[in-house]
Amino acid sequence: MNGNATSATRRSMSAVSNIHGRQQPGVGLFFHEVNGRIMVKTIVSGGSAERDGRVQVGDVLIAVDGTDVRGSGNSGHVFRNMIVGPEGSTVRLKLLRGEGVNAFGYEVELLRGSPEYFAGLEQERKYEEELMELKLQLKQALAEEQQVAEEVERVKRLLVAERGEKERREREQEQLAAAIDDDKQQLIEALRKVEGARRDVDTRLIPVQEHEQELTEELARQTEKDRLRKEYIEE
Repeated sequence: MNGNATSATRRSMSAVSNIHGRQQPGVGLFFHEVNGRIMVKTIVSGGSAERDGRVQVGDVLIAVDGTDVRGSGNSGHVFRNMIVGPEGSTVRLKLLRGEGVNAFGYEVELLRGSPEYFAGLEQERKYEEELMELKLQLKQALAEEQQVAEEVERVKRLLVAERGEKERREREQEQLAAAIDDDKQQLIEALRKVEGARRDVDTRLIPVQEHEQELTEELARQTEKDRLRKEYIEE
Protein backbone atom coordinates (compact mmCIF):
# COMPACT_ATOMS: atom_id res chain seq x y z
CA MET A 1 0.00 0.00 0.00
CA ASN A 2 1.53 3.35 -1.03
CA GLY A 3 1.57 6.55 1.05
CA ASN A 4 -1.53 8.00 -0.61
CA ALA A 5 -3.49 4.81 -0.02
CA THR A 6 -2.39 4.69 3.63
CA SER A 7 -3.55 8.26 4.10
CA ALA A 8 -6.88 7.40 2.54
CA THR A 9 -7.46 4.50 4.91
CA ARG A 10 -6.75 6.62 7.97
CA ARG A 11 -9.00 9.57 7.28
CA SER A 12 -12.71 9.51 7.99
CA MET A 13 -15.06 8.97 5.07
CA SER A 14 -18.27 11.00 5.27
CA ALA A 15 -21.46 10.14 3.42
CA VAL A 16 -21.61 13.58 1.82
CA SER A 17 -20.53 14.30 -1.76
CA ASN A 18 -19.96 17.42 -3.81
CA ILE A 19 -21.58 17.10 -7.23
CA HIS A 20 -20.89 19.91 -9.72
CA GLY A 21 -20.03 22.22 -6.83
CA ARG A 22 -23.25 21.48 -4.98
CA GLN A 23 -23.11 19.33 -1.87
CA GLN A 24 -25.55 16.44 -1.80
CA PRO A 25 -26.78 15.20 1.58
CA GLY A 26 -26.22 11.76 2.99
CA VAL A 27 -27.76 10.01 5.98
CA GLY A 28 -25.72 11.47 8.86
CA LEU A 29 -22.96 8.84 9.04
CA PHE A 30 -19.15 9.11 8.99
CA PHE A 31 -17.11 6.02 8.17
CA HIS A 32 -13.49 4.95 8.49
CA GLU A 33 -11.57 1.89 7.41
CA VAL A 34 -10.39 -0.58 10.05
CA ASN A 35 -8.52 -3.69 8.89
CA GLY A 36 -10.03 -3.40 5.43
CA ARG A 37 -13.61 -3.00 6.69
CA ILE A 38 -15.73 0.15 6.34
CA MET A 39 -17.00 0.93 9.83
CA VAL A 40 -19.31 3.57 11.25
CA LYS A 41 -17.13 6.11 13.05
CA THR A 42 -19.60 8.88 13.90
CA ILE A 43 -23.38 9.33 13.87
CA VAL A 44 -24.30 12.96 13.18
CA SER A 45 -26.64 14.51 15.71
CA GLY A 46 -30.02 15.27 14.17
CA GLY A 47 -29.23 13.27 11.04
CA SER A 48 -31.25 10.51 9.45
CA ALA A 49 -29.33 7.65 11.07
CA GLU A 50 -29.68 9.09 14.56
CA ARG A 51 -33.39 9.71 14.02
CA ASP A 52 -33.81 6.09 12.88
CA GLY A 53 -31.91 4.82 15.94
CA ARG A 54 -30.77 1.43 14.66
CA VAL A 55 -27.26 2.14 13.37
CA GLN A 56 -24.49 2.11 15.99
CA VAL A 57 -20.87 3.23 16.00
CA GLY A 58 -18.66 0.27 15.05
CA ASP A 59 -21.18 -1.34 12.70
CA VAL A 60 -19.63 -2.54 9.44
CA LEU A 61 -21.03 -1.38 6.09
CA ILE A 62 -21.69 -4.33 3.79
CA ALA A 63 -23.83 -3.03 0.93
CA VAL A 64 -25.55 0.08 -0.40
CA ASP A 65 -28.84 -0.39 -2.27
CA GLY A 66 -27.96 -4.03 -2.80
CA THR A 67 -24.44 -3.36 -4.09
CA ASP A 68 -21.64 -4.98 -2.08
CA VAL A 69 -19.11 -2.31 -1.00
CA ARG A 70 -16.72 -4.54 0.94
CA GLY A 71 -13.18 -3.90 -0.17
CA SER A 72 -13.92 -0.35 -1.43
CA GLY A 73 -12.54 1.35 1.69
CA ASN A 74 -9.48 2.66 -0.15
CA SER A 75 -11.80 4.29 -2.70
CA GLY A 76 -14.12 6.06 -0.33
CA HIS A 77 -15.72 8.11 -3.07
CA VAL A 78 -17.17 4.91 -4.61
CA PHE A 79 -19.54 4.06 -1.77
CA ARG A 80 -19.95 7.68 -0.68
CA ASN A 81 -21.44 8.58 -4.06
CA MET A 82 -23.82 5.65 -3.65
CA ILE A 83 -25.04 6.81 -0.23
CA VAL A 84 -25.57 10.49 -1.01
CA GLY A 85 -28.33 11.76 -3.26
CA PRO A 86 -31.19 14.22 -3.62
CA GLU A 87 -32.62 15.51 -0.37
CA GLY A 88 -35.72 13.58 0.59
CA SER A 89 -34.78 10.41 -1.32
CA THR A 90 -33.98 7.10 0.41
CA VAL A 91 -31.06 4.66 0.45
CA ARG A 92 -30.86 1.09 1.78
CA LEU A 93 -27.79 0.15 3.82
CA LYS A 94 -26.81 -3.35 4.86
CA LEU A 95 -24.60 -3.48 7.94
CA LEU A 96 -22.97 -6.05 10.17
CA ARG A 97 -22.76 -5.85 13.96
CA GLY A 98 -20.71 -7.95 16.34
CA GLU A 99 -17.94 -10.47 15.89
CA GLY A 100 -17.78 -14.21 15.31
CA VAL A 101 -20.82 -16.27 16.19
CA ASN A 102 -22.47 -13.20 17.73
CA ALA A 103 -22.33 -11.22 14.48
CA PHE A 104 -25.57 -10.46 12.70
CA GLY A 105 -26.52 -8.42 9.67
CA TYR A 106 -29.41 -6.01 9.27
CA GLU A 107 -30.75 -3.51 6.77
CA VAL A 108 -32.02 0.02 7.21
CA GLU A 109 -33.69 2.35 4.76
CA LEU A 110 -32.74 5.94 5.56
CA LEU A 111 -33.95 9.27 4.25
CA ARG A 112 -31.27 11.52 2.80
CA GLY A 113 -31.07 15.02 4.23
CA SER A 114 -29.19 17.39 6.49
CA PRO A 115 -30.07 17.93 10.18
CA GLU A 116 -31.54 21.28 9.12
CA TYR A 117 -33.76 19.49 6.59
CA PHE A 118 -35.11 17.11 9.24
CA ALA A 119 -35.55 19.98 11.69
CA GLY A 120 -37.63 21.74 9.05
CA LEU A 121 -39.74 18.61 8.53
CA GLU A 122 -40.31 18.33 12.27
CA GLN A 123 -41.29 21.99 12.50
CA GLU A 124 -43.67 21.58 9.57
CA ARG A 125 -45.22 18.53 11.28
CA LYS A 126 -45.72 20.57 14.45
CA TYR A 127 -47.34 23.38 12.47
CA GLU A 128 -49.70 20.85 10.88
CA GLU A 129 -50.62 19.44 14.29
CA GLU A 130 -51.20 22.93 15.69
CA LEU A 131 -53.34 23.78 12.68
CA MET A 132 -55.43 20.63 13.09
CA GLU A 133 -55.86 21.38 16.80
CA LEU A 134 -56.97 24.92 16.05
CA LYS A 135 -59.42 23.66 13.43
CA LEU A 136 -60.84 21.22 15.97
CA GLN A 137 -61.16 23.94 18.58
CA LEU A 138 -62.86 26.20 16.06
CA LYS A 139 -65.28 23.44 15.09
CA GLN A 140 -66.14 22.86 18.74
CA ALA A 141 -66.53 26.59 19.34
CA LEU A 142 -68.87 26.92 16.36
CA ALA A 143 -70.93 23.99 17.62
CA GLU A 144 -71.19 25.61 21.05
CA GLU A 145 -72.13 28.91 19.46
CA GLN A 146 -74.90 27.17 17.52
CA GLN A 147 -76.23 25.66 20.74
CA VAL A 148 -76.21 29.06 22.43
CA ALA A 149 -77.96 30.62 19.43
CA GLU A 150 -80.66 27.96 19.56
CA GLU A 151 -81.11 28.57 23.29
CA VAL A 152 -81.39 32.31 22.71
CA GLU A 153 -83.99 31.72 20.01
CA ARG A 154 -85.97 29.50 22.37
CA VAL A 155 -85.88 32.18 25.06
CA LYS A 156 -87.02 34.77 22.52
CA ARG A 157 -90.01 32.62 21.65
CA LEU A 158 -90.82 32.30 25.33
CA LEU A 159 -90.61 36.08 25.68
CA VAL A 160 -92.97 36.61 22.77
CA ALA A 161 -95.40 34.13 24.28
CA GLU A 162 -95.14 35.79 27.69
CA ARG A 163 -95.57 39.22 26.16
CA GLY A 164 -98.66 38.06 24.29
CA GLU A 165 -100.07 36.65 27.49
CA LYS A 166 -99.36 39.89 29.27
CA GLU A 167 -101.07 41.96 26.61
CA ARG A 168 -104.10 39.66 26.67
CA ARG A 169 -104.37 40.00 30.41
CA GLU A 170 -104.00 43.76 30.19
CA ARG A 171 -106.86 43.93 27.67
CA GLU A 172 -108.98 41.77 29.93
CA GLN A 173 -108.14 44.08 32.82
CA GLU A 174 -109.31 47.09 30.82
CA GLN A 175 -112.49 45.30 29.85
CA LEU A 176 -113.08 43.96 33.36
CA ALA A 177 -112.73 46.99 35.62
CA ALA A 178 -113.98 44.97 38.53
CA ALA A 179 -111.19 42.33 38.44
CA ILE A 180 -110.64 40.77 41.85
CA ASP A 181 -107.38 41.07 43.83
CA ASP A 182 -106.38 37.49 42.95
CA ASP A 183 -106.37 38.36 39.24
CA LYS A 184 -104.16 41.37 39.98
CA GLN A 185 -101.66 39.19 41.87
CA GLN A 186 -101.49 36.74 38.98
CA LEU A 187 -100.81 39.59 36.57
CA ILE A 188 -98.03 40.96 38.80
CA GLU A 189 -96.52 37.48 38.97
CA ALA A 190 -96.69 37.12 35.20
CA LEU A 191 -94.95 40.49 34.81
CA ARG A 192 -92.24 39.41 37.23
CA LYS A 193 -91.64 36.24 35.23
CA VAL A 194 -91.40 38.18 32.00
CA GLU A 195 -88.87 40.58 33.48
CA GLY A 196 -86.91 37.68 34.95
CA ALA A 197 -86.89 35.95 31.57
CA ARG A 198 -85.74 39.19 29.91
CA ARG A 199 -82.88 39.56 32.39
CA ASP A 200 -81.94 35.93 31.83
CA VAL A 201 -81.83 36.52 28.08
CA ASP A 202 -79.68 39.62 28.57
CA THR A 203 -77.35 37.58 30.78
CA ARG A 204 -77.12 34.84 28.17
CA LEU A 205 -76.43 37.31 25.36
CA ILE A 206 -73.32 38.73 27.07
CA PRO A 207 -71.22 35.50 26.91
CA VAL A 208 -72.51 34.88 23.39
CA GLN A 209 -71.19 38.26 22.27
CA GLU A 210 -67.90 37.67 24.11
CA HIS A 211 -67.57 34.23 22.54
CA GLU A 212 -68.25 35.68 19.11
CA GLN A 213 -65.42 38.17 19.66
CA GLU A 214 -63.07 35.38 20.76
CA LEU A 215 -63.92 33.37 17.64
CA THR A 216 -63.25 36.39 15.45
CA GLU A 217 -59.84 36.85 17.08
CA GLU A 218 -59.09 33.12 16.84
CA LEU A 219 -59.96 33.10 13.14
CA ALA A 220 -57.66 36.08 12.61
CA ARG A 221 -54.81 34.27 14.38
CA GLN A 222 -55.50 31.11 12.38
CA THR A 223 -55.47 33.06 9.11
CA GLU A 224 -52.14 34.64 10.07
CA LYS A 225 -50.66 31.24 10.96
CA ASP A 226 -51.80 29.80 7.62
CA ARG A 227 -50.21 32.74 5.81
CA LEU A 228 -46.92 32.36 7.72
CA ARG A 229 -46.92 28.62 7.09
CA LYS A 230 -47.44 29.13 3.35
CA GLU A 231 -44.63 31.66 3.27
CA TYR A 232 -42.39 29.23 5.18
CA ILE A 233 -43.17 26.39 2.76
CA GLU A 234 -42.63 28.60 -0.29
CA GLU A 235 -39.28 29.68 1.11
